[in-house]
Amino acid sequence: MAEKLAPDNADKNAEQDANPVFEFHIQGSDSQTEAQSVVSSTTIQAPDAPLEPKESEQASTEVTEGEPVPQEQTDGEHALQTGWCFWYDRKVSGHTNVDEYKSHLRSLDAFHTVEGFWRYYVHLKRPSALEVNTNLYLFRQGENMVPMWESFPEGGCWILKLRKKSASGPSVLSKLWQDLVLATIGEAFEEPDVVGVGLSVRPREDLLSVWNGDNSNDQVRFMIGEKLKTILGLEENTMIEYKTFKASLQDMSSFRNAKPYVFAVQQSPAKH
Repeated sequence: MAEKLAPDNADKNAEQDANPVFEFHIQGSDSQTEAQSVVSSTTIQAPDAPLEPKESEQASTEVTEGEPVPQEQTDGEHALQTGWCFWYDRKVSGHTNVDEYKSHLRSLDAFHTVEGFWRYYVHLKRPSALEVNTNLYLFRQGENMVPMWESFPEGGCWILKLRKKSASGPSVLSKLWQDLVLATIGEAFEEPDVVGVGLSVRPREDLLSVWNGDNSNDQVRFMIGEKLKTILGLEENTMIEYKTFKASLQDMSSFRNAKPYVFAVQQSPAKH
């Protein structure tokens, strides 16, 4: 179970005035504003990406408590190796049981093609526009592929922490998140054990995470960490952290008490 999260309370008047690009009807919730906290009402340009959903996709989409709704694949689109799904929730204090936590997770439609990804991604708010304590995830589609610690009891996640900058200072979070998302659906990690990635917005820092499903092979686990640094173009001395979900289940935190790592620079053999 990731950090305990719950949706915001609904405001029906705000719901009526809302004009989201995508309209989501979420069973068990009386508000569209919950979805709008992640889905932007403005279109963000993306290279060679369809900027408007197809007419068939403008219909309301029902999301049943954490179960992604598959997006229909169109002929001529470029298939991904697996389907993927965006999820989101909000952090709240206190402990909840597994069923209660899962009921707080919300999923957008699953997609299976490059074009399907862009149809949703271009309408997501940029990380800088997300409210504090929002979590956004991108996970493979499949049985039990839910962003919860309990889904991957033998797994864990790599964590990159980014300190908040002043309002006038530049932010690299949006670029890093986009690079991570594109690399993930493009299988740049070259490892099916990578089950998903996450973005967590917090008051003092933001966090990017890469989830893997099985820690039994240390070589694979550290290869994922090295790939993360390469994909994001991090400096050689950048510290990233790792935490097992067994540890998270003990201290009830996704990021606290994670173990720091700095990968050694690979030296080329000396020439004689």
